Amino acid sequence: MKSSQPRAAADGAPLQRVLRNQRHNQHQRRQQCEQAAAPLSRRGLLLSGVLLGVGLIVCRLGAMLRALLSPPVHKNTFGGLVDAGTLEGSASPGAAPRAFPQGRFWLLHNEEGLSALHSSCTHLECLFSWDQEQQLFVCPCHGSRFTRSGEVLNGPARRNLDQFPVRLLAEEGRLLRETPEAGAGSLQPLPVADLLRQSPAGQSGEDAGAGPLIRIQVDTARKRAGSLISS
Repeated sequence: MKSSQPRAAADGAPLQRVLRNQRHNQHQRRQQCEQAAAPLSRRGLLLSGVLLGVGLIVCRLGAMLRALLSPPVHKNTFGGLVDAGTLEGSASPGAAPRAFPQGRFWLLHNEEGLSALHSSCTHLECLFSWDQEQQLFVCPCHGSRFTRSGEVLNGPARRNLDQFPVRLLAEEGRLLRETPEAGAGSLQPLPVADLLRQSPAGQSGEDAGAGPLIRIQVDTARKRAGSLISS
């Protein structure tokens, strides 16, 4: 019995050394993995940052390219679509033209329909005004006069007034009709009498009844030059 105890202790010594070596080896492998993972993590973060920066630059360049290639769309200002009220609320045929300074045009309602005349004289582009007494457009700079429909009455202007297409839209934005072409780039008045007869009150102006409204728009991006008058 006395001799068996030292032998048992001696037999357990190699096992303890093996366990210690295993724990030591595991610890070394863990340290090696951690050391290898640290530089990899820093490299990954750096690479992610670079890719993110490149992506932002590409997106910014793409937006700039789209802005350059796509024409700007203006609303309610010269160079784009300008709202000009409703057909039911427009002036009656023959009433004084209405000025829209933000769109640089005059809106007219004649027996033939609606027209939009550019508010600049075709001589030197002075802004003219409407003379209610004479029933004429008169340029204050050099005295050119134009009829209600935009035709030159006397110079020095040599061209009729420029025009813009007029559009009629339903309340939901659907295009109903727009100014027809008259040949050689000129425009005809936009007929509206049939639509006014179909309106609840059957007329324009303040007496128009309630119901679906028809919106008037003028496309100031599509100016049509007035025709040159013969000498």
